[in-house]
Amino acid sequence: MTKSAARSALGKRAIRVMCAALLLNMVGFSNYGAVLPGIIHDLGLTPSEAGFAGGIFFLSYAIGSPLASVLTDVFDPKRLYLAGCAAGLAGGLCFPLLSDSYASLLVARLLSGLGMAGTYIPGMTLLAAAVPVEHRARATSIYTSCLTLGTSGSFASAALLRMAGGWPFAFLGAAIACLGAAAAVALLMAGRQSLGASLSALFANLRLVLRTRAVLLYALASAGNAWEGMAFRVWWIALLAFCAGRTGEAWANAVDFALLSAVAGPLAMPVSAWVAARAETAARQGRRERVIAAAAFSSVAAGALLIFNLDAPLWLVFALTLLYQSTIFSDASSLPVGIMAQAPASARGAVLAVQVTLTNSGSFIGAWVCGIVLAHTGGTGNIAAWRWTLAAMMAASAVSAAAMIAVRARRST
Repeated sequence: MTKSAARSALGKRAIRVMCAALLLNMVGFSNYGAVLPGIIHDLGLTPSEAGFAGGIFFLSYAIGSPLASVLTDVFDPKRLYLAGCAAGLAGGLCFPLLSDSYASLLVARLLSGLGMAGTYIPGMTLLAAAVPVEHRARATSIYTSCLTLGTSGSFASAALLRMAGGWPFAFLGAAIACLGAAAAVALLMAGRQSLGASLSALFANLRLVLRTRAVLLYALASAGNAWEGMAFRVWWIALLAFCAGRTGEAWANAVDFALLSAVAGPLAMPVSAWVAARAETAARQGRRERVIAAAAFSSVAAGALLIFNLDAPLWLVFALTLLYQSTIFSDASSLPVGIMAQAPASARGAVLAVQVTLTNSGSFIGAWVCGIVLAHTGGTGNIAAWRWTLAAMMAASAVSAAAMIAVRARRST
């Protein structure tokens, strides 16, 4: 085997390992939303409290991700990854195994968010180091596309675990999955020596990135995408439970919506990959942002269709939620690749730090704000309240599209 063929084989193995580890770490990503109706019932949470608990995961992610991103320019990302797995393990064990109080729930979601922060970006860095340069964009696209599949896997595993032993098992399963991810990375991925970058160099990279308008606009678009996507993920099952109760259709009692909703990942992943491929092709003509903006506008259209048909038969509402979810994440793979193209490779960690800060801040604020909107427009039993809540979600995609249009307009002048 030639040296080039050997590197290519190692790169393919790295893609498989890191994507599998990402899927394992994401078992705890959406388990809260999948079992939310049971948690609300057993803990007696208000919509605002439930939304805050759902969003605090992303607040923790927003705090931890910039630190993890910058540290990948300095320290071995493999060690950072294993530390993230340890945080995810602690989060899965904290609630409700140690305590079933609301305070314990918040601590658990904080730890789980730190776990994702400590694994996602370091994992991307490990993958980039293991893949030949000419294949890095494709490897990154595949890795980020797994986010959608991992979210659906989280819904499915939470539903199955809930069936097996009640909703607390969904959190125990997330802890066990983190152990599996840590073992895979520890045994199958090579580490990297410290780069020895100085603190002043790191701050210089951050200043460079913060002065680059295109990076900030891309980060804003990512925040809008995350606002909509994560708010929908937190409230999706609760919305379906409301619609099922409103229509009273008999078949709704025979299905588990969290498990049924797991088909969203396999549906959305090829859509996201197709948009990413179109965006890369368009990038050669300087039209990447046009493709991403079109994908964001498709989410606005699908969200509006869902809002106007929320009183339709349950099967149609469910189908429209699948369509809406697929369009929400259609640009998820294109945005990370696009933002990385806006700054030099030496500032990659700083670029990711800015992006993940705004992205996860958007996730936290979106989930919480939508809970507040739901609570103050009629509550979980009011169809008008759900329509206002969906409108608050989809408005964020309009912001994403506007940011991409602004990048293209700035480049054209």
